[in-house]
Amino acid sequence: MLSITLGIFTRDASDRLCYEVYTLDSSMYMIVSYMIVEHFYLTSTDHLVDGFDGLFRDWWLGDIRIGLDWDIWSGFIVVAKESTSEALVRGIGEWLEQQRGRIVALPKECKAITEIQ
Repeated sequence: MLSITLGIFTRDASDRLCYEVYTLDSSMYMIVSYMIVEHFYLTSTDHLVDGFDGLFRDWWLGDIRIGLDWDIWSGFIVVAKESTSEALVRGIGEWLEQQRGRIVALPKECKAITEIQ
């Protein structure tokens, strides 16, 4: 279980819009990603990249591509992969802020996030 906390909108070094929640550690990546994927009906053809200091996976809503990432510097990150993705990143960030303070848990009957297509 986890409690969603407040994040911030920012731009990364490549000037891509991001929504970052620094307080979410790597153990929460799967749960928060699952919540977003299910709520926004995202699909993926990529596999989760699980590195030493980060987790990365691209997701699609039609032809709009975002990243659901985590790294040791920024925590959980929703990244606009191109300018056309910015509205979706804003929508996800706003939705996550509405979840702030709520306790959530990954449903037992759900698939692991690594299996979600």
